[in-house]
Amino acid sequence: MAISVPRPTTAPRVAGRIDVTRRALERAVSAVAAEQLGVPPRQVAVTLSDLRGSLAIEFTAPLATPPLREAAERGVRVIARGQDARAAVARAVPALTGRAVARVDLRFRSATPISTGRVS
Repeated sequence: MAISVPRPTTAPRVAGRIDVTRRALERAVSAVAAEQLGVPPRQVAVTLSDLRGSLAIEFTAPLATPPLREAAERGVRVIARGQDARAAVARAVPALTGRAVARVDLRFRSATPISTGRVS
């Protein structure tokens, strides 16, 4: 006969600490931003600073956009894409890193065409 022992609902407390380096945080933010913007993480530059104990995030990336005519036809709005990316980063970074986010600034440095699979 087997005896069932309930598992603890939380991990037991263990002495010690966890340090997350600035570089690890930058890479995590870069990956989140890149996913939201549809560009490779290496094309996203991230600067982190402390704002009263919370993260202030500034990232610079290219704007991935379909060809201009198609973008106009589809109603692609640069400001809306930026606002959506900023909001997604502000939600995802705390969930991923456990750090509060006070501010997220985004700067588009260029436009990068994306392939839509159509050939003219």
